Amino acid sequence: MPRKITERIPVKDCPGLFKVGDIYLCDFYRAEIGRHRKTLGSNVNDAKNYVKLKLAGLPTPLDTLKEKTLWGAYCRDYTDKYSIQDKTTKRFVNKAIEDFNRIIAPKYLIDIDEKSVSKFVSEMDKEGRGKYSINRERRVIIKMLREAEEIKDYNYPKHSWKLVPKFKEAKGRLIKYSKDHLKKLYKNADSMLKAAIMLGSYAGMRVEEVFQAEWTDVNWDRGVIYVQKKENYIPKDYEDREIPLLKPLRQYLLKNKGSSKNTHIVAFKDGSSPKTPEVISALFRRLAHELGIPYTKFHLLRHNFGSFSAEQGIDPFSIQKAMGHSKLETTMIYIHDTEAKVIQEYKTKIKGTMF
Repeated sequence: MPRKITERIPVKDCPGLFKVGDIYLCDFYRAEIGRHRKTLGSNVNDAKNYVKLKLAGLPTPLDTLKEKTLWGAYCRDYTDKYSIQDKTTKRFVNKAIEDFNRIIAPKYLIDIDEKSVSKFVSEMDKEGRGKYSINRERRVIIKMLREAEEIKDYNYPKHSWKLVPKFKEAKGRLIKYSKDHLKKLYKNADSMLKAAIMLGSYAGMRVEEVFQAEWTDVNWDRGVIYVQKKENYIPKDYEDREIPLLKPLRQYLLKNKGSSKNTHIVAFKDGSSPKTPEVISALFRRLAHELGIPYTKFHLLRHNFGSFSAEQGIDPFSIQKAMGHSKLETTMIYIHDTEAKVIQEYKTKIKGTMF
């Protein structure tokens, strides 16, 4: 399968650097270390070995932190998280960061220009990445360019970072999966992801809500599924809600209820449940990528639910309640998307005259 343009490809002779389309990023939150899920303690030697492995470009047994774009921030967060107070270790970490930024990364910055960055931003936009995600990547590029200007031995144009274009998300833009995409995802998913996909697309539930959903949340008599407060969970905007149990979802749940070995609806075949919502997102993203589907965000299933509801003529206020939107303006995006389709249908299909 051809690589997507925004996939990060490790640079062999430059550990920690990734080629993304036509540009390079100093980026550590993806990659090969994702397979290692052990957590390092606060041992000084462990901290030193971590940085050594990183500089050598070898996999490390640490991937417990949330996404951090710059390696410097990643290492600093690591030292804070594990309370590494030893001054020698901190100096070692800081020196490694300094050497990386000063020696390794700058030699690749020459490939970054206004055109390549614009292409990079455009491709991420097409993939369905949000404006915060895209602008975070922009900040990485700007930081690298500004640091490069300060290096005496490196001849790089001054103020080049000002050429990096700003990204503004189009208002009312709605990205969702096509019918074929949904069929493909469901057909190739395992039992855990099948349940998650059904709840996301036919109930419009967020990934955290999918993760928390239990069989006791389903009221078969009333035909609803509840999103409600639990011991270790509070719904977004602190609001409980009821979601109508659509026929396809009801049939799926009834079919699988008897064979379930877990109190949670979303569970693996062996009866265990995902440890975090991020596990569901990551496995869904991997599946979409393997199938060659351009969008890989689980949240887009929620867009499908909202759009499907609007296409079926459901009242905007009802959609707002079912989806848990705090503002009606958010719900109206789905209504406008449907209206645009109607206009397009008339423009392309109506031919000739009536009299």
